[in-house]
Amino acid sequence: MALGSKNNKRWKKQEKEIAQKVGGKVSKASGAGGYQKADVRKFGVVRVECKSTSKKSFRVDEKMIDKLEMDCFGSNEIPVIAVEILNGKRKCYIIPDYALDMLLKVL
Repeated sequence: MALGSKNNKRWKKQEKEIAQKVGGKVSKASGAGGYQKADVRKFGVVRVECKSTSKKSFRVDEKMIDKLEMDCFGSNEIPVIAVEILNGKRKCYIIPDYALDMLLKVL
């Protein structure tokens, strides 16, 4: 989802890049519909909420995390928040601690 009009093109590209990276699909209307939540989804694996900003920082709050976790509840999918700052110059992924534990067990 875009944060400000300057990022209109960037967030679309971000969603496509992440969908390709995880082997998933970009959600219609960026997950705004009643059926499919989150911006990118690989069924049974991961749901990604994409955030992009031209600024040097981005705030993630409890409400954002809770919403994504609730959207994943019962689907056995890992909730991920993908954050790009400075229009994609810096990228990071935020996952819950239980997801990190799962990843570390298979490495």
